[in-house]
Formats: sequence, structure tokens, C-alpha cells
Amino acid sequence: QAQSEKTPIQFKMQEVHQKVEGEPEFSVMQSHHEWVTEWEQFLTIFDSHSAYHRPEWLNVLSNYSGFELFFFVLRIDNKIVAGVPMLFMQSYLFGKNMISLPYVNYGGMLARSSELTLRLMKHISEWAQSQNIDYFEFRTTTPGLNLPVKSEKCSMILPLPSTDAQLEERLTAKVRAQYKKASAYDPQVSFGGVELLEGFYYVFSRNMRDLGTPVYSKSIFKKILQENETNSFLCVVEINNTPVSAAFLTGYRDMLEIPWASTLRSANKYDANMWMYRTVLKKAISLGYQHFDFGRTTKNSPTYAFKKQWGAKPIDHYWYYLLESNVMPQTNPNNPKYRFFIAVWKRLPLWLANIIGPYVVRNIP
Repeated sequence: QAQSEKTPIQFKMQEVHQKVEGEPEFSVMQSHHEWVTEWEQFLTIFDSHSAYHRPEWLNVLSNYSGFELFFFVLRIDNKIVAGVPMLFMQSYLFGKNMISLPYVNYGGMLARSSELTLRLMKHISEWAQSQNIDYFEFRTTTPGLNLPVKSEKCSMILPLPSTDAQLEERLTAKVRAQYKKASAYDPQVSFGGVELLEGFYYVFSRNMRDLGTPVYSKSIFKKILQENETNSFLCVVEINNTPVSAAFLTGYRDMLEIPWASTLRSANKYDANMWMYRTVLKKAISLGYQHFDFGRTTKNSPTYAFKKQWGAKPIDHYWYYLLESNVMPQTNPNNPKYRFFIAVWKRLPLWLANIIGPYVVRNIP
């Protein structure tokens, strides 16, 4: 996959194109003591791995969900040459599935060559035949694998200049007018950690309920923030001493990512969302990041247009599948069979949505 020099290192091909001599051996790892040191050593040769391939993120996701973490790997001379971490998710609603990775934006296979990627997939497919698993889902930014695939998602990435003044010059007059409108309402911004969690969740949980989407529990955000190695922090914007916009931010190497963000519908009249994003971009530049990841979105959707107006460019996602049947999973809000559920959820009292939501969303692949 051809990538420009300004593409962040996370989005190069997730392989290093090294010729590997020897016959690889396949194995499945589950024990934490069995995999963590060896996996960290394997990651040192990959510029293209994501933050979510790191042990600190994998442990947070597994501990939060209660689902077991698996590593499928190939070794040559007792060293990993290809591998993929996966959570084994099982529920009444969605069956038994292996996902790399749920809840977050990136995952998928890492291998020292295309040949090893294909060999790893072949071994996983053979292993799956005796496991009664409905499907395996590999979420990557790597094109060209000969597997059933979905490719309607992309990440929106903005290369950042070295100064905020340079960014200001790049933005269109329309964008500048929108975020400057909020200044008339004297918005106050705070950046921080767990001490801002109540304000973040106040906004996030309300917005998720209004969208008809079950909300993550407050505990997962707390666990991520308390894990220093995730390099995560919060942004909360207040108007009239009330939180109206909030974002969860996580940095890794040259890029700051915003995996979760929300604004109260009542604050749309202030253009608070635009003001928050402009403030976050200024923060990213001040911290020395070279890229800003606006998060995953569906191509040509309203959120895609929102992110594109800032100058962000799409990086395509490829979700590959090993299927027990020939039916591709459709666990997304656009599936007609979820319309009734979404309509009901929008009408739930917030306190009830916040109690039930975490039990539902942890099972959604």
C-alpha cells in the first residue's frame, strides 16, 4: 500500500516485508505470563502496530469486558514472526466470536511478510473448525487479503503543522466562523485525568442515550486513565458552569487520537463541538504530535463530512472475516432489525440507560 511521507507510522502496511527462513510453528497463547514479554519483543520490530496491540491496552480491554484474550502466533526458532491478539466474545444476542479488536478503532494481524500473514490465517481457520465459533473478525488498515471483507469504514487523519498559527491559516473561513461563534458564550476548557471523569461522563452518557446507543461504563474510562502507559487524558468544555462537550484523548508515538467525543444537543446552538475540536487541535500541536486522528467513521456519512472540513484525509479500514457460514455479520446500527431497539433506547430515562447500557455494550462486537 503506497503511503505518503506524512502518513503516520501506524498506517503503513502491517507487515515489514522481511524474508524469513524456516518452517513456522503455530500456537495459541492465553496465559498472561506466557505472552506478555514475548509479544512486547515482537512489537519492537513493527513501526506499524497500533497502541491497542500493546499489553497495557489489551489487558484493560480484557479485564473490563471479562472476555478471554487469545494470541494466535507463528514462531520460527522460538521467536514470533506473525501474530494477532483477539478477544473471545460470547453472548446470547451475538453468538461466539473472536474479534481483533472490539471497543477500539484498530487491531488485526502483524506479520513479517505477506506469506506469513496467509499462513497464520490458514492455521487459525483450521483451529476454528473444532471450536464452534461463529466468525473471526480482523480489523486492519491493510488491503489485499483474499478473505471476505468490509471496507465502508475509514479513519480521518489530519497532519499537524508545527504551530497553531499555521493551522489557523489552513482552516477555511467557514470553519473559523463556526468555532469562533462559541467564544461569545465564554466557554471554559479543562484538560486532565480522572478528576474530569464526572464531567466527561455527564456529557458522554447523555449523548449516547440520545443516539439510541448503549453507553460504556464509567469504569472502563477510569481504568484507561489510571493506566499511565495508555497516555490518555480528558477534555471537558463548560458553558455557564455546565459541561456541554467532552472528549477522551489518547496519544501514541506521533499521533493523538480522539476515540470518544460527545456534545449535548442543547449546546449545538453554541457551536460548542466546533470550539472543543479547535481547542483539542491546539493542544495536540502544543504537545508535539504530528498527526491528529479524528476517529473511525463511515465513508460519506455526516460525521465523515464533519471531520473532512478540518482538512482530515481518509485512511481506509479493512475488516476481514473467517466465517462458519457464508453470512457476513451485520452488528451495526444501520441494520433494520435494530431500529426498534434504538428507538426504545432513546426514550429510556438516563439513569436506567446508564445501568443497563454497560451490560449490553460489552457484548457488542
